[in-house]
Amino acid sequence: MEMSVIPVFQSEIVPAAVRGLAVGSYQMSFGIGGFVITAICRRTSRIPNDWSWRIVFLCYLVGTYHF
Repeated sequence: MEMSVIPVFQSEIVPAAVRGLAVGSYQMSFGIGGFVITAICRRTSRIPNDWSWRIVFLCYLVGTYHF
């Protein structure tokens, strides 16, 4: 639901001069984020112990913690 509502909301509240940049950067963040997490998961999948999933989980916690 978020991915369909936020771009529409952004296109309504952002001034016309920067509308494309605002909506495009939101969409691009999903692509870059997906690439980063795929790279992390791929690199840690070769670790033979419990740290293979712990590193991914710690990256998730650091990424979602709001200071």
